[in-house]
Amino acid sequence: MRWLLVLSLTGLAACSSGDGQPQAERALPEPITLSSPAFTEGAAIPQRFTCDGDNLSPPLRWSELPTGTVEVALVVDDPDAPRGTDVHWVVVGLDPASTKLAEGMVPPGARQLRNSAGKAAYTGPCPPGGPPHHYRFTIYALQRPPEVGDDARPEAAIQAIGAAATARGRLVGTTAAERRPSTRAGKWLRPVGAPSVSTRSQMVMRAWPYGNPRHELRQHHIQLGISSSRMTRHLQELHWPTPTSKNTIGSVLGS
Repeated sequence: MRWLLVLSLTGLAACSSGDGQPQAERALPEPITLSSPAFTEGAAIPQRFTCDGDNLSPPLRWSELPTGTVEVALVVDDPDAPRGTDVHWVVVGLDPASTKLAEGMVPPGARQLRNSAGKAAYTGPCPPGGPPHHYRFTIYALQRPPEVGDDARPEAAIQAIGAAATARGRLVGTTAAERRPSTRAGKWLRPVGAPSVSTRSQMVMRAWPYGNPRHELRQHHIQLGISSSRMTRHLQELHWPTPTSKNTIGSVLGS
């Protein structure tokens, strides 16, 4: 059943709700208009903003913040993740006088909190195979700073943001896995043009077949020309194996 572990990895390492259901949200009015020059509502998110591209945060614009807003927060999440809602980005402390966020940038004074991968950073969409996932970019107008520390879990951070919020606005984009069939029936390889070992490692994990995991991972490892130690490092960045696990990629590869 190791392929279940792979599916949990490919939502970028961890889930927020953990029970296979989207995380419940506090009801809020939605007068804020949120948009992006990179994609429109319901459209595909360009590859450069995903794990298959440059993994940059997309540019965003918003308007119609309520009067009395003292701070703005941003959350990016994926309610379609296999084990529950994955949080890809949490930013608090955005200036309410600002109306936009540049591509790949966090403005001075803003603070990034931990996402589901355990990183205080943006991690782009990286869904497994199957139907496209819906990625929600949500701007919150806050009446006070949220009571949340830098080491807070993402669900706790979102709860604190929701408690301090008076309104929100949302933009939803989609992403599907970029994959191609190999010459071996039923197997999947990395997409053409995947440039980095890190990206290829993610693709290996999310494309893990349902067969013998030891054999299949060894075959992908050989095909991609990645050393056991280097693959170990990149898979650890993806939070596999977990800190409490005695398994190593070396044991899976048989090295």
